[in-house]
Amino acid sequence: MDDYVSESARTIVETYDRTMADRYADGTPQPDLDPEAWVDAAGGPRKGRVYDFGDNLDTTPVLSSYASLVAPPA
Repeated sequence: MDDYVSESARTIVETYDRTMADRYADGTPQPDLDPEAWVDAAGGPRKGRVYDFGDNLDTTPVLSSYASLVAPPA
């Protein structure tokens, strides 16, 4: 059994895994990380950060894309 730091961490990972299985079910090659799927699974950015994205990844393109999807155009 996998150990998680919190129940929310477990939920995010399980949601991400289901999302990836749905998105890439047709035999499409699955990337190691789908940032958009992770942002969706994590519930979007909070305080400009995405849960467990870490500081090593440039999240600017993902967060900009996400913001344009959830915010109506001005």
